[in-house]
Amino acid sequence: GLVFFYGGWVLICYCHLLKGIRSFAISMIIDLKERFLYFEIRGGFDLEEYISSSWGINHEEPVKITVRFKSDVAEFILRKEKWHPSEQRTILPNGEIGLTFTIAGVNEIKHWIYSWLPNVEVIEPDWLRKQIRKELARSVKNHA
Repeated sequence: GLVFFYGGWVLICYCHLLKGIRSFAISMIIDLKERFLYFEIRGGFDLEEYISSSWGINHEEPVKITVRFKSDVAEFILRKEKWHPSEQRTILPNGEIGLTFTIAGVNEIKHWIYSWLPNVEVIEPDWLRKQIRKELARSVKNHA
């Protein structure tokens, strides 16, 4: 299937070389050779189901992530009914919003989290908190 993602088309398909489902950015394909006049969709593969657990299109190990948004941006967070099918939402007494997701990998959601700085905090998992802290510290050094 084809998915439009971050400004480009991505082909999600079976890779005969690696014997599994892979994602290929159309703009990065250098050479293409026609080998068959048709193809068959493999039984049991559902593109929407495949990407439903990811934040975008990545398909990695599932991770449970909890983030908390400051009350300053709560109205923007609440405007959207759900950010992800797995979302669990908590409105805290101080007006902050807690969201928990179980998603396939973290790289895609990190970009989304960073887009909410400084009004967002990763609560768990702890290893992701530490990873983000290191990345933000590097960013601060770049802007010193």
